[in-house]
Amino acid sequence: MTLGPSILGHYSAFANTFFPIKGRNVLDTLAFFGFMLFIFQLGVKIDPTIIFRSGKRTFAIGILGFFVPYILGGLVVYILGRFVSLDNDVSKVLPIVVEIQSITAFPVISCFLAELQILNSEIGRLASSSSLVCDVCFSLVLAMKFAANISTKSIGISIGLICSTILLILFIVFVVHPAALYAIQHTPEGKPVQEIYICGTLIILIFCGFIGEVIGIDAIIVSFMVGLAIPDGPPLGAALVDKLECFVSVVLLPILFVVVGLRTDVFAIQKMKNLGIIQLIICIAFFGKTVGVLLPLLFSRMPFRDALSLGLIMNCKGTVELALLINLRLKNVSHVFFIHLHITIS
Repeated sequence: MTLGPSILGHYSAFANTFFPIKGRNVLDTLAFFGFMLFIFQLGVKIDPTIIFRSGKRTFAIGILGFFVPYILGGLVVYILGRFVSLDNDVSKVLPIVVEIQSITAFPVISCFLAELQILNSEIGRLASSSSLVCDVCFSLVLAMKFAANISTKSIGISIGLICSTILLILFIVFVVHPAALYAIQHTPEGKPVQEIYICGTLIILIFCGFIGEVIGIDAIIVSFMVGLAIPDGPPLGAALVDKLECFVSVVLLPILFVVVGLRTDVFAIQKMKNLGIIQLIICIAFFGKTVGVLLPLLFSRMPFRDALSLGLIMNCKGTVELALLINLRLKNVSHVFFIHLHITIS
């Protein structure tokens, strides 16, 4: 889907005609806003209490499915850094490769299972709940990195960042969530939600995303938190999904794919050694995640074929990873890494 713009966009005549430079900022803004809405509506669809209702097997799959590839990939990156001569840009992105390959994004897994029509099967329920646990593990790692980054700053800045983050979380928990409950309680049963509640929710989403960016938290993460604060199902949650889903999936998400393609230069691959190293890390992380998922399933005596199928499902990548690639590309991450991972995901 994104390879077309990535190849055609390499030719300046085509790019300047169909995607002029002056319009690129508009495309970037629409793509980012569309992904915010996409993550928000997925947060609305999720019942966060499912984590507390998950069994020990689900927790084991989610935890091992993240930390086994994360640790194994990190170990290989460390060994390569000590004993292999790497280009500076490649050595910087290898830890990022490990992180992205360790992710099992709940939105991606849910969409994949829905397309295969196995979302309500035993494997489907196990995969979706395990991916949510895996996302929590990734969030904990991000929180630890955020805390480590704060510790390197001055005391005043660190205190300000911590207080700002806590205040934003408190606002979402004690203002946004009660406001959503108020809207639900004042919506008569069987009646549609008033438009003012829908508009108010979207305004709050944009406001929280803006505040998150100001204090140093990615607006995408804040969007997901706001979505979790909205109770799933009718009337409010279902109304939001109904209003947003078609517009986001048909109009805004294709713009995201176009932006990814335009920022990808497939002709930037010059050294096959760099590509081979990145491929090695991806394969090791893939193997680690598969093993991490297989171990608790085989221990609980699930048939090997079903366990292997679940391991392969947990390795699926999609829209969430593509959006991460955009952020990495904007931060001037290596062309080779961006291209290879982009083609792998696509």
